Amino acid sequence: MNNKLRQGLIISTIVTLGLLGQVKEAIAQTLNDKNIDKTEELARVTDNTASAISANFDLDRSSPDVSAVKQFFME
Repeated sequence: MNNKLRQGLIISTIVTLGLLGQVKEAIAQTLNDKNIDKTEELARVTDNTASAISANFDLDRSSPDVSAVKQFFME
């Protein structure tokens, strides 16, 4: 397997696992409070999930150009 492709897959896996871990923690934290109704609970889960996802992205950074990403893996 191409070394750059392997590196990209490893990095993607690490980032994905970290993100899923944060989402899991956010949902668990929300569901621990048992005194809220179902609608509010769902809204809080959604909000906490969005917060966990946005914490992983720099809002000032633009997303990479698809051609640049393809070129990186095809070299």
